[in-house]
Amino acid sequence: MFWRRTRTRDQELDRELRSHLESEAAEREESGMPPDEARYAARRAFGNMTLLKEEIRDMWGWASAQRLLQDLHYATRMLRRSPGFTLTATLTLALGIGANTAIFSVIDTLLLKSLPVRNPEELAVLSVRNIHGEKSSTFSYPLFARLRAEQHSLSGLVAGTGAGRMPVRISDNNAEEASVELVSENYFQVMGVAARLGRTFGVNEARASGQQTVAVLSYGCWNRRFAARPDAVGSIVRIRDVPYTIIGVATPGFFGNVVGESPEIWIPLSTQPLVLPGRDWLHTTNTDWLQLMARLQPGATDREAQAELQLIVDRLKSEQAFRRGMPEGAQILVTPGSKGFSEIRKRFARPLRILMSAVCFVLLIACVNVANLISARTTSRQREIAIRFAIGASRWRVLRLMLAENLLLSTLGGLAGLLLAVSSTNTLLPLIAERGNVPLSVHLDDRVLGFTLAICILTTLLFSLQAAFVHKDVPGLKDSHGGAGGPRRVLVGRVLVVLQVALSLMLLSGAALLMRSLLNLRLFDPGFSRDHLLFLRIDPVSAGYQGSRTAMLNRSLLEHVRAVPGVVSASMSSLPLMDGKNRTCCIAVPGYTPAPGERMAIRTLDVVPGYFVTLGMKLAAGRDFTDAERQSSPTPVVVNEAFARHYFGRGMALGRSFHDPKHVMEIIGVVKNASYDGIRLDVPPMVFFSASGYQETLLSLEVRTAADPRTVETAVRQAVAKVDPALPIPEMVTVQSLIDDSLAEERLLARLSSLFGFLGLAIASIGLYGLMSYTVSKRTNEIGIRMALGADRRRIRAMIVRQTISLLLAGSAIGLVVSLAASQMLASFLFGIAPTDGWSLMLSCGILLSLGLAAGYFPAHRAAEVNPVSALRHE
Repeated sequence: MFWRRTRTRDQELDRELRSHLESEAAEREESGMPPDEARYAARRAFGNMTLLKEEIRDMWGWASAQRLLQDLHYATRMLRRSPGFTLTATLTLALGIGANTAIFSVIDTLLLKSLPVRNPEELAVLSVRNIHGEKSSTFSYPLFARLRAEQHSLSGLVAGTGAGRMPVRISDNNAEEASVELVSENYFQVMGVAARLGRTFGVNEARASGQQTVAVLSYGCWNRRFAARPDAVGSIVRIRDVPYTIIGVATPGFFGNVVGESPEIWIPLSTQPLVLPGRDWLHTTNTDWLQLMARLQPGATDREAQAELQLIVDRLKSEQAFRRGMPEGAQILVTPGSKGFSEIRKRFARPLRILMSAVCFVLLIACVNVANLISARTTSRQREIAIRFAIGASRWRVLRLMLAENLLLSTLGGLAGLLLAVSSTNTLLPLIAERGNVPLSVHLDDRVLGFTLAICILTTLLFSLQAAFVHKDVPGLKDSHGGAGGPRRVLVGRVLVVLQVALSLMLLSGAALLMRSLLNLRLFDPGFSRDHLLFLRIDPVSAGYQGSRTAMLNRSLLEHVRAVPGVVSASMSSLPLMDGKNRTCCIAVPGYTPAPGERMAIRTLDVVPGYFVTLGMKLAAGRDFTDAERQSSPTPVVVNEAFARHYFGRGMALGRSFHDPKHVMEIIGVVKNASYDGIRLDVPPMVFFSASGYQETLLSLEVRTAADPRTVETAVRQAVAKVDPALPIPEMVTVQSLIDDSLAEERLLARLSSLFGFLGLAIASIGLYGLMSYTVSKRTNEIGIRMALGADRRRIRAMIVRQTISLLLAGSAIGLVVSLAASQMLASFLFGIAPTDGWSLMLSCGILLSLGLAAGYFPAHRAAEVNPVSALRHE
């Protein structure tokens, strides 16, 4: 087929050329030229067209492939003859391409990839929005069951939720924690995922309770925990001492429908009371805990499915069982779900896009630097190029040589960049993972390889455009040193260096803003003492504690933990810091008139006496709870300053009362504001209730230590085990770790932007050094004349340094303007600092000028050490 197409093109060219010959001769005869002369002139034109035909044939035929191989072979020899240039250019490109590939691979995993399931474009995600515009993506099980049973526009509706990491025992081995997900029985069928080994859930067995429990393993879990043994199917695993029969292994690559979670074991929703004892969420309509995903019928749209589901929800609102669990003005939303659920995506989408922009500028700086190197190298090869022109080479032929060399150089940089990207993603992922424990997997697949290939082609084209510009005026053979090209080369080099400096300053100023913002966040007073504070999340409900047993457990826990050496104080609360849950609405405050549409909502928290002391929260007025205090009417409460200021203004809050539909509450104390949900978030009105009876369900245990809290973690865990070895402790972390997790986006931006800023600065400094070194080499003869006429070394050094300073100042002036405009993109990520902060700009300029002067000083010093006699003989 190739040769047939080539022969057809040759025949078409022949016909076009003959037609051109006849028309050319006719036109010349009409203009009055004798017929013989007209035919002669036409034949000359025909000869020129024949040469053109040969060039076109060479371009498309087998000869072009031979020429390309020859060009690549020649380019390899030329690059091997200049190892310094090749290594510098390759490393420079590797840094730019590697950084882009690493960030793109993470963006592709988090933001771009569809779920690894059958026809992911048919999937949709369900969520609900209340009358106040607040959106939630969780539903109750009874609501899910009714929606699935009564809908007709969906080919399937599935539900699932992560049960967290649970103790799993394989055979007689010790229990190890594994990530478990509860899913509906039709989960794998609707998602379109087959079993790699065995089978997936069936409707009857998945709905069986208690005695017939089954599980499906992920492919990774099967490899890690069962060594990929086929006999894993049929074996028993015990999840929280509940036996589950393994019936299948999911296909490789399937991680569920939540990006960043990747469960190891899937179990049916019907077994929820077994693995989460004490909670019967299968029959309660006011407990939202499931994420719903649907697959649309062929030809159905999101709007059609949303309209049908909304009708079902509107009917259910009239039923007593659902009325209490439905949010006010509930509106069902159906949105595309091909990319699944992801809390990490919501958190890191904007930071990753900003970082992608930053690494694109790093790549641009790298390309400009390599273009500068190629320009200098091309100037030194002008005699070779002139000889090629003299023996008949066309401009396209010479440019094709340069194109092959640039392509080879970009390929080397791309391969090195891929290796750099593979190693750097292992460093990048812990910055995204919460507490470094999100099973996010990034692989170099065909999409990432295609992205890298596109970058290599783009850089090749950029270099080739630069080469075409440099070759525009090629000197003759007599100018063996490229004198005619020298001024053009210096001018191009200066423009490129100024561009590098400007881009580097923009990256540095952005990094300085983000680093100072992160520092402000870390130094910000959250309203409690973050040092020496340990937090334990406990789960007494799943251990079967209720009523009076709960009170005994709480008292015993506090007694044993307070007795641990190194523990200063300990307290308990119904919810931990940074949890952001437990809202209570519909309160009434005498004397306060709510604004139109205002929700009279507060946050509540049950705490034991001594809670404020343990957390280091200071009372602004009034007193703390006491052990002798019991629930009475009015109920004693402590409020925070945000509550007192919002509802009472400047008036005295102590002794004031407010109420909800069931209780009247009296304020006995006002505590200073604290950042309960995160340092960046506004402090909500908070109301603290006394748990002095200790019968409330308290899920959080706070421990104040005398030294590093990590030194007492083991002792505290042992103290809890003494009270009840079966009491689960899902989480034990320092409060400082919780705060650091809430700053994950800022930390990612600050660290990587600083890395990219200094990377761009280093590349720009190399470019500046290369330009000044080239300038010194071109002016060696001039320097010798100046020194022969009496110029001392200091003046020679100052002359080169002045040129360096002029380039730095020009680039800094442009960079300042660009930085002020670009910093507005970072405004939402800054804390306690303005986007136009002068100190950050001054710091960035200082770093840039210092490194730039250092890069320019060494060529200046070398120029000052030139021997005048050798300099005069340089050319």
